Amino acid sequence: MNVNTFLRCLLVKGQSFRPYHMLHSSSKALGVSFPKAFHDAANKRTKGFKTKKLSSSSLQQSGTSPRPLGRSKTPVWLTDIHTKLMKSVNFPPRLREYKTIHFDGKELSSFSPSELLTVASSIKYFDKDKDKIIVGLCRGFDSFTVEEILTVADVLYINDALTPIYTKAMAVFLYEMIDKLKFTPTQLVRLVFHTHTSAPLLLIELERKIEECLSEFNMDELAYICHMLFYGQHRLRSMTLVDEIGKKLLIELNSLTPENLPMLMKAFRYSNFIKVSFYKQLGNCLVSSNYMSNFSTANQIMHFAFAYASVRITHHSLFKQLLERLEDLKQPPRLKDLSKIIWACGTLFTVEEDHLEIIRNIVKAVRKNINNDQVLRYPDNLMDFFVGLAYLNIYPLDLIEMFLGHKTIDKILDLDASRAKFLQLQFLDASLAIECPEFKGQLLSESHRENVENHLSHLSVEVDMKLRKPIIPVLEALRGKLGADCVHCGFVLHHFKTADILLAYDSSKKQFINPEMTTIFQTQGTVKRIVIMLLSKVQTSYDDEPLGMLQCKLRQLLKLGFLIVQISANDALNYTLMDKAVIQQRVMALVDDAISQSLSS
Repeated sequence: MNVNTFLRCLLVKGQSFRPYHMLHSSSKALGVSFPKAFHDAANKRTKGFKTKKLSSSSLQQSGTSPRPLGRSKTPVWLTDIHTKLMKSVNFPPRLREYKTIHFDGKELSSFSPSELLTVASSIKYFDKDKDKIIVGLCRGFDSFTVEEILTVADVLYINDALTPIYTKAMAVFLYEMIDKLKFTPTQLVRLVFHTHTSAPLLLIELERKIEECLSEFNMDELAYICHMLFYGQHRLRSMTLVDEIGKKLLIELNSLTPENLPMLMKAFRYSNFIKVSFYKQLGNCLVSSNYMSNFSTANQIMHFAFAYASVRITHHSLFKQLLERLEDLKQPPRLKDLSKIIWACGTLFTVEEDHLEIIRNIVKAVRKNINNDQVLRYPDNLMDFFVGLAYLNIYPLDLIEMFLGHKTIDKILDLDASRAKFLQLQFLDASLAIECPEFKGQLLSESHRENVENHLSHLSVEVDMKLRKPIIPVLEALRGKLGADCVHCGFVLHHFKTADILLAYDSSKKQFINPEMTTIFQTQGTVKRIVIMLLSKVQTSYDDEPLGMLQCKLRQLLKLGFLIVQISANDALNYTLMDKAVIQQRVMALVDDAISQSLSS
């Protein structure tokens, strides 16, 4: 579909919108999406299908006034990026000053490109004539250069008059012509600016274009692109491109404006870019240059901690430096940023004593600065804050009692799905009972617990066993050796949704017995309860360090008196290839060692 076909779907005789379903189906074919407001406008205009010119007096009488489509919701950072991009744009002299040029009825098809550009600079609000001008501009694409097409979009944006009609038509035209046109790096950045929330197929093609001329970009331009794609919820699909951006960053880090590096960190995380060597080298560069000193807000620092934790790669020196910088900030951090940093520290289990000392100081500062307004506005962030601390075995009971009352719990339970914290609530409730016997309160009421359990009912042992392949062959091998009644499998601690194998050994009878998983899991007398943990890759970092949740689980099992047989993820996978007899021999040897060490201690 070419741009003229697309425009014919928009207008009949240059005036009225075609029926909406035709417009929708045509744009959908190219991955072009229209915002809801545009759909509503199209539907309204097609109902009567009659046009009437409105005078300013009639608009006033109706209580309506012309208004721009508006950038009122545009983030400040996005406008700042556009302002920086405009420094390299050579506007024609006639576009530098705004002039009101009334549409004189002249056929738009006879306008020269320069005349159309002049007219474009006059557009601020939309009436019938200005709709025609926009369509005329779109129909002139064949005679425009890439620079002129983008300049029109820039002018309309500056005048607060950029409309989906122009943006979508531009996306369709450039998608079709992508292999026949040449773009400079700045032009590609500007094109991403105008299309980052729509036209996903065009964005995929732009990834290819960017990859082809990556060496011509500076790092700031790439940071702008990454940030805008992140904002438009577009993951970079080409891992080759992401990898090349990473390599370029390591070489040209000093040329990047420091405030733009968090933009790249967001894109790496969102695109699930996992390369241990890259993150290790980047962390080393940041530490050696004391890069965190460039940042004055917790939000900037947060993106480094959050990115490393999200891709599960540790860098203890970097985390020490960012924690030190966080502690030195003059302005108290927002709970929203602080919670992600603490969650990241807990997830990657940064338990070096100097790290923990800073984290404890941060908790002291929170005591002074936190208030109910923050808690009620971001209750999900409060949960992340407490969960991250719990991974590190830090439980600020006074803050929990003060801010996690039933009113806050109710708000957390009512959060929409994207912010749900059911797992975290169950985890913190059970962890307090195990690790903080001095906590006399009750985090969750019985009705809260029932609500949480209902929402987590889909996380079953059966599902986990299917996902983690080594469990079944080991379970069957042990049952063949000890008997089915003596070998159970389940969530030994119900707030950790990873299934383990449970055994019980009676040392007085020198035999394995039924573990009675329905009773309290506490070692009593001569009975030793043994948990066989077949680890999976998701429980460790990509550089093979146990994550905070696993460390917390181990700590709680030991506190409850369990003996632990821990089998690494790599060894566990090998069991899927072994005969039953070999599995029995290897696992029982580990179990016997654990029992012997316990009895001798």
